[in-house]
Amino acid sequence: MEFKTDWLASNPVFYNEQSQKISHNINDVIDWPNLEFHPEGFNNYLEFGYSVFGQTPIKNVRFLRHSSSAGLDENGVIKVVEHPDPVEKYIGKISNESDVYDLLVS
Repeated sequence: MEFKTDWLASNPVFYNEQSQKISHNINDVIDWPNLEFHPEGFNNYLEFGYSVFGQTPIKNVRFLRHSSSAGLDENGVIKVVEHPDPVEKYIGKISNESDVYDLLVS
């Protein structure tokens, strides 16, 4: 099964690099008996109030960035693919509000 995020990563996908579990629910991928905190991820969570930079407060548990997908390869190992950001094609093409409106209409 492949998990995907949209350009906003509005439906988060979490994965455990050690157990190779993937889910939309972080609780499904945490190895509860061996729970360890990730120092940088934990610090970022406390500083920003949420998980950032693909890290979570839990060691080995990460989340997909925007416009990404993850699934298991033929060996059962998580493969993460970052797809092109669809917003990049609009950079330099939007210079005022009417451009934004025209894009929304189309």
